[in-house]
Amino acid sequence: VSAVAAPSPPQQQQQRFASVEEVPVELYTFENRPEYKALRQGLTKMERTGGNVFFRAHQTITRNTTVIDGEVVVTYSNYNYVGMSGEPSVLGAAIDAITRYGTTVSASRVAGGEKPLH
Repeated sequence: VSAVAAPSPPQQQQQRFASVEEVPVELYTFENRPEYKALRQGLTKMERTGGNVFFRAHQTITRNTTVIDGEVVVTYSNYNYVGMSGEPSVLGAAIDAITRYGTTVSASRVAGGEKPLH
């Protein structure tokens, strides 16, 4: 599998159009954006050469191993640095925090305020 560099964004000059009909379709429809077309092309190439290696669902709590497509595999791509992922005390604390504070996200603490757990 070969790596493909991300395409450089096209240099765009500010343009003025006499009418709406003159506006190129790639400026107002997502699927016609050059960046999206390049992404789709890369994903299609990846699928042809062995399948999508991204967005693979983990079927268990991810520790130093995980289960993907029913197979136990070693994972080096998680934040479980101290091996506490899935520990009952950590799960309990997370459930308590969710019950108390919910799961919503906000802007930075400066804009969104603080919670006692900060």
